Amino acid sequence: MEKIPHRFHLNLRDRNGATAERNFSQPAWSDLNLSASPSSPTGIYHDFTSQALLKRGAKFLVCHNALAGVSERFALAGGVSHAAVLEDWTANLLPGFISVPSGGSAIQLAQERGYKLYPVTD
Repeated sequence: MEKIPHRFHLNLRDRNGATAERNFSQPAWSDLNLSASPSSPTGIYHDFTSQALLKRGAKFLVCHNALAGVSERFALAGGVSHAAVLEDWTANLLPGFISVPSGGSAIQLAQERGYKLYPVTD
């Protein structure tokens, strides 16, 4: 298997303005207490990070088409093969994240069956 460079620098900023060195939308900023009051602005029910949403029972669908498109740009920028980047990204999805062939179709089918969309924020 082709070795993927450890890190690409995209100059993304976290909520404090520092250069992001990891996925900054994943860690919760609340205490993840499901007993918190829904009206508490610092409680889990106002925390839309992926970790908090997973704790509340959310599932995440990752569009394979989008992964393929974005990973191709990374491959070109990093001088590695597109197949290697896509394989690495697909193998390393965060727990609770599921790759689906087409995100648009998956969202439509899920909504037709009563599922709701959540905004994911930091």
